[in-house]
Amino acid sequence: MYTDIFNAINPNLRTHDTRITQKLLNLISGIEHVRYDICKNHCVCYAGYPNARACPICNTPRHQPNGKPWDTFDYLPITHRIKLFMSHPSYAKKFHQYPYKLWKSRQPGILRDIWDGKLCDYLRHTRLLDHKRGDLGFFFSTDGVKLFSRGYFAVWPLILVNYNLPPSERFKEENLIIFGVIPGPKQPNDMNSYLRPLIDEFKILEKGIEVWDAILSAQRILHAYILVVGGDQPAREKLMGMMGQNSNSHCCYCLIKGVHNKHTYCPFRTPEDHDQVGVDESVGPFNFHPQALPLRTDTQHRCDAYHIVRTCDAEYQRQIGIKELSIFAELRSIVFPWSFSIDIMHLFYDNVVKKMYDHWRGKFFTAEKTEQAGTWSEKFKVLLIS
Repeated sequence: MYTDIFNAINPNLRTHDTRITQKLLNLISGIEHVRYDICKNHCVCYAGYPNARACPICNTPRHQPNGKPWDTFDYLPITHRIKLFMSHPSYAKKFHQYPYKLWKSRQPGILRDIWDGKLCDYLRHTRLLDHKRGDLGFFFSTDGVKLFSRGYFAVWPLILVNYNLPPSERFKEENLIIFGVIPGPKQPNDMNSYLRPLIDEFKILEKGIEVWDAILSAQRILHAYILVVGGDQPAREKLMGMMGQNSNSHCCYCLIKGVHNKHTYCPFRTPEDHDQVGVDESVGPFNFHPQALPLRTDTQHRCDAYHIVRTCDAEYQRQIGIKELSIFAELRSIVFPWSFSIDIMHLFYDNVVKKMYDHWRGKFFTAEKTEQAGTWSEKFKVLLIS
């Protein structure tokens, strides 16, 4: 890949040695990767434990007997790539214009993009985000990608999407910023340790870096923020530091207690057979309105997470649903749980709506699905009509 890119840029100076090509590309672009050791069992990345001699989870020595790491994780810093984007007139113009046009034409009650939403309003109110000075907002996404049809061998691409581009352009391959891939075959035990370089870099970007702005034809201070962190439900729970289905309060967004009846679920009202299923007696009878749920807040989430870090209270973890303090809590732009939204693919097309339709028909569990008829596209049409 490196050789093909270099030969495309320099048709008169061809090379076939990958190492030489990589060094030449680093010199041309100014982009260099940073390599970190990772645990033999892929538990942690030592970017989060720079002075550790052994894995803090499995206690495996950091290095092999020959002194080499068991495996490595390559991180591609994003600061220089942001500078390259801002020095390009076409990109710099889009980065300025799109959020500003939305702000100028916004109407109460109409949500067109994230810039119209409650999260950005809150960050503007706290004077962190300023569309007039050309701040950048990013969506961070990751998920396990299975490489082979048999067995489980997955890698985790780490991607940033630029919200300053219009929706029709921001997800195009050339506009995505891929800054690393967590290697497989196993899932990382400590996701925070792999994200340490990203968080440290965004702490600097939040304060501001000096860039050449092609639109202004001058140097200026640019601020950049991660606004939203996304993925499927397991990935989102891991990134938020939530326990998920192993807790009584496994919803990432509200504090409704779960009821265990073969599976743990969160009903809005007390089940009629509450004396036969696992209803927490301390909660008492309940009847929640879907539009008035007891929602989690950023302040309470952080207080609970800090309490768990200090006390290691396992019972409190199970009751409140928080496993650990997310590394994203170090960023000023992150608001729990607003910043951890369900992406549109999982919300509408691949997960929630599909499962809710099965649930409403009493066909949610595997044994019941054998009775279903019709394709998913047909069921989705019926759902939209109803």
